[in-house]
Parts: sequence; C-alpha cells; structure tokens
Amino acid sequence: MSDRPLNRREESRLLKAGRRVLLNGGFPNPDRVGCPDKSTLRAWAERSLPDNEVLEWVDHIGLCSPCYTEYWALRREVVNRRWMRFGAIAAGVVLAVGLSLLAWFGWRQHERDLEAYHLCHLDLKDRGVFRGGGEDTPKTPNTPLEMSRRRLDLEIELVTGSEGGTYEIGVLRGDGKLLIKTIGIAKIENGIAVLRGKVDLRYLPPAPYFLGIGRNDFDWQYFPVVVK
Repeated sequence: MSDRPLNRREESRLLKAGRRVLLNGGFPNPDRVGCPDKSTLRAWAERSLPDNEVLEWVDHIGLCSPCYTEYWALRREVVNRRWMRFGAIAAGVVLAVGLSLLAWFGWRQHERDLEAYHLCHLDLKDRGVFRGGGEDTPKTPNTPLEMSRRRLDLEIELVTGSEGGTYEIGVLRGDGKLLIKTIGIAKIENGIAVLRGKVDLRYLPPAPYFLGIGRNDFDWQYFPVVVK
C-alpha cells in the first residue's frame, strides 16, 4: 500500500466508508462499555464540547457503532434545526423586503397620482353670471360647482355667447382674495367656447371658493365652487 497522503477525494471516500460501517453496526458494543452519556454526545453534535473532551472520546466513538449512530442522529437534528432557523430568518427577510417593495411601489404610484393631471369638466353654459372684481365680488345664487384637491386639467364650457381666445382663470376666497391664477385658451367647438387650462389645487384647504374667469382685470365672471 502506498505511503503517499490521501487527496481530498480519497479522504472523503474513506470517511464515508467508515461512516457506513459504523452506522450499519460494524463495531457493535451491545453492553455500551465505556460509552459517554447522551449529554456529552449532544454537546459534541452541537460543537460545544471542549477540545480536551473531544480528544478523550474521539477514538471510542470511531470504534463504537451505537455511540456513532446516536451521535449521527443528534448531529442531523442540530443541522436540521439550524437550517430551519435559517429558513425562517430568510423567509422573514424576504417578507420584509417584499413588504418594503410593495410600500415603495405603492408610494410611487401615489406620487404619480398626485403629480398627474386629472380631467375636470365644468359646464357653465346656462349658469347665471355676476361680473366685476376686487374685494366686493358678489356671491352668485348658482349651485356650487365641485373641484377636487388635485392637479386639474380643466375643460370648461363657457357661458353661451363667450368668445374664443386667451382667458385668465382664478380661484378666489369669499372675500375676493385671489389665491390661484393661471392662463387658459378657449376654442369654439360646436358653437360653444371651450376653455382649457391647468390648475393645481392640491394645497387648498377643502372649502367654498369662487372660480373666476376673465379676459382682463375688469371683465371677470364668478362662479361658486366647492373644493373637496
């Protein structure tokens, strides 16, 4: 037989062969002579047995099938338990990451919804109109229009007889103070002037307001609105 050292593959085969012999009862010890107690075997299986005690028992376990069989069962139990803990931790991490991703995508979707412009159609064709401006803007008796606290893409059918062109669009408090002002373009569609413009109402508190529409500082029309 050669005196050369075993390579890793040969060593692995030898250890597996020895394990098979031990597990198949190749070294019987029916009276369990000189065997360590179960707590010692468990400590060894858990890798918590001091090195000096390992050296004390290693030769015995290598030549005692009952001890090796018991040790091998305890070792598999320890390894399986560790894998179960690892799996639980991994599952928890995956769950946490999944929830974080869902929350992030939900937040991004919410942000996109907030940033997007939403169509707001207002029909003013048959509404009574008060004209004027400044602090003494009168209140109209019309049922208030409704507008959402969002970025709005306005589509306003103006009062019958209105002309096309550039208009100013404003949102005013009840005392006439102008809070928001933007520009829109009206075009004649099927005989009706349809005014389109964009306005951001996200930062207005929910409350009654006036929607003002005009072509100059002295010719505005006012309509009651409720921002929700």
